[in-house]
Amino acid sequence: MSQNFLKQHSKTEPAPPVESDLINAVFDTVETLIVVIDRRGRIVRFNRACETTTGYTLDEVKGQRLWDLFLLPHEKTAVRAVFAELVAGRFPNKSENVWITKDGRHRLIAWSNTAIPDANGEVAYVIGAGNDITARQQTALLLNASESLQRVTTALLQHLTTLGDVLSIVCSEALQLTGATGSAVLLLEDETWLQVTSSSGTPTPAEERLPISDSSAGVVIDRGEPLLLNEPQGQKQAYRNPDIKTLLAVPLCVNDTTLGVLDVVNKPGGFTAEDVQVMQLFADQAAIAIEHAQLHEQAEKLAVIEERQRLARELHDSVTQALYSVILYADATRMALTAEKREVALEHLNELRTMAREAMMDMRLLIFELHPPVLEKEGLVTAVQSRLEAVEARSGLQTALKVMGDEVRLPLALEEELYRIVQEGLNNAVKHARAQQVTVILHYHDDALDLEVRDDGRGFDPAHPGGGMGLRGIEERVARIGGRLTIKSTPESGTTLKVEVGS
Repeated sequence: MSQNFLKQHSKTEPAPPVESDLINAVFDTVETLIVVIDRRGRIVRFNRACETTTGYTLDEVKGQRLWDLFLLPHEKTAVRAVFAELVAGRFPNKSENVWITKDGRHRLIAWSNTAIPDANGEVAYVIGAGNDITARQQTALLLNASESLQRVTTALLQHLTTLGDVLSIVCSEALQLTGATGSAVLLLEDETWLQVTSSSGTPTPAEERLPISDSSAGVVIDRGEPLLLNEPQGQKQAYRNPDIKTLLAVPLCVNDTTLGVLDVVNKPGGFTAEDVQVMQLFADQAAIAIEHAQLHEQAEKLAVIEERQRLARELHDSVTQALYSVILYADATRMALTAEKREVALEHLNELRTMAREAMMDMRLLIFELHPPVLEKEGLVTAVQSRLEAVEARSGLQTALKVMGDEVRLPLALEEELYRIVQEGLNNAVKHARAQQVTVILHYHDDALDLEVRDDGRGFDPAHPGGGMGLRGIEERVARIGGRLTIKSTPESGTTLKVEVGS
């Protein structure tokens, strides 16, 4: 390797800027990558650090142009432009580019460039001194992956727990991590099909469903490992989308269960081994977030079914029985009138009126329990006020709503749980406590909310509440939102239900 440069070139060529054996020895000893290029871009000198990094020897690269040997296709034009600036004497002395090694690996090199003039002042050679910063880039990518995972986790903690929310975040973060232009999540629909459930960027998926047996995503499912295709159209299993130029797909797995596939497409210059590493790390954590969102949706569906079943029981236990009693009293009134028992008929009519009013009140309760009309649009305060006016006030109760602090819109899922807690508390006041007055208090703090429902009804012993009061449902809702429940009640002295949410 310690060859005298003067012997490597014809007499018409200027001598390379390294001439002595001592300098050559230093040249080959340093860990810095050093490459010498003549003004036409041909490699003249290539030190031992370059050989170790690239896998090529000096004899293999000597005389070849730098951009024809080491560079990614999309970087060739940019590097040639930088080199032209150097030769023209404008000296852009800093650059970064990816070199392709002999065995196909990608190494990111940071270069400091120096132009060496000849006796006439024209640039004869360019010396590039480089450092392999691939490890630093990998660390940065892993840090970005960690930050992306933190954003996914934060979204979950902020109650963005719908599956659609989580999938959108996963797709967006995958684009940021890899520099791709498009991404998609495909979840297993059954044993033979994958469903495109979310996508971001371009190109958009050409099909909504893909067969596992004949698609790149299916290959990922079958093998349980990432698939990198920088020329997907030349592969047997492709997405059958001519707009896809490069593709990286990784499995979404939790323990031994495969949920689907996360893919990114069309990264300029193609995907690298580093992209695979980062995407695997990200996909492992994204799969957990997706599974949690799926479980949350399943729990919500079960909650809806349970709520419908409860309403059906309420309908049967209250309204149906009340209507049956109305029919009985109507028949009894008819018979009393036929027998000319006027006073008995009036008593029956009074009972019939009472029963009808109770049935109407129960129906109003059930209607509001089916769907709070203004909750999503206007928030918790307006929804509670509407409920008090539509149900309790029309039932003859004295009602009051007190709002302390500045109202802040909370995530809809949290407001729905709080509304249902208020609703159950009001139902107890109307149906069980036989209260005359009920007050709801919403106290907003900077990072917390206190909710109270107070009534002046019959009260009960909290140690022995009895059935039919919905306290178990309230306890379950408070637990779901991570709140604290306090119930204070004394027989014949009213009840106070308090829920604290937040710090």
